[in-house]
Amino acid sequence: MPSDLSAAQQILEGLREAVREMAAPGGRLTLAFSGGLDSSVVGALAREHAQTSALTVGYPNSPDLVNASEAARLLGFGWRPVLLNDELLRREAVALLKAFPRLNAVTLSFELPLWILLQHAPAHRVLAGQGADELFGGYARYEGLDREALREALNRDVESLLRETVPREEAMALYHGKELRLPYCHPLVLGPTQALPISLRTGPRRKDLLRRVAAEAGLPSSIVERPKKAAQYGSGVMPALRRFAKTEGRPILELLRTGDGAMRGL
Repeated sequence: MPSDLSAAQQILEGLREAVREMAAPGGRLTLAFSGGLDSSVVGALAREHAQTSALTVGYPNSPDLVNASEAARLLGFGWRPVLLNDELLRREAVALLKAFPRLNAVTLSFELPLWILLQHAPAHRVLAGQGADELFGGYARYEGLDREALREALNRDVESLLRETVPREEAMALYHGKELRLPYCHPLVLGPTQALPISLRTGPRRKDLLRRVAAEAGLPSSIVERPKKAAQYGSGVMPALRRFAKTEGRPILELLRTGDGAMRGL
């Protein structure tokens, strides 16, 4: 059985090679950046191969903007925020639903930051950290499961990610004339990670193995230890959508699909 250290080194080497393949060496990249663990690892590896500019979507003073500003400074990225306001968010939510009408409310909320970021990405190729939560046990719903149930849940979620989320997000990128690349979904990362014993794959903390990978890659401890915050909350998108729905007294999807733009308080 591999040790914690050898497992982390193996995954780090797989990530390095995946990022190298995806990074268009010598070219320019946009990093979808929350300032959290997942995107920081990708960004730290990407800057070894390409000129990397990090973008973060969020309301002013949202957790993602605060974290990303600090993390970009620590990692030496060029970084800029894409600031949200209610009018912009409503307009883009309507546009996203028109382009992908089968989205439910939760999926809409976590895809909106990426949808908006893709429009502002200065480079054609965009790297993002999707897949780390499913691979390394980042979601709260995994807590308390026994080892077999946890393995089944992780593998089921990876399968769903590859079948539904990744094709949709690649299509979102193409809609805006961009290419989306997801290093955690590369076979060099997926295969070795899923082959690990579940005790090494997850560890005592959420994404414990990925934290060890980040430490091996030399990331600052403030990033290595940063807790998980979902994109729809870190950006402020979900609270805003709930506020819209409460103001109008209608479910958010019904409200956005009316197309009349009549939302009080905007």
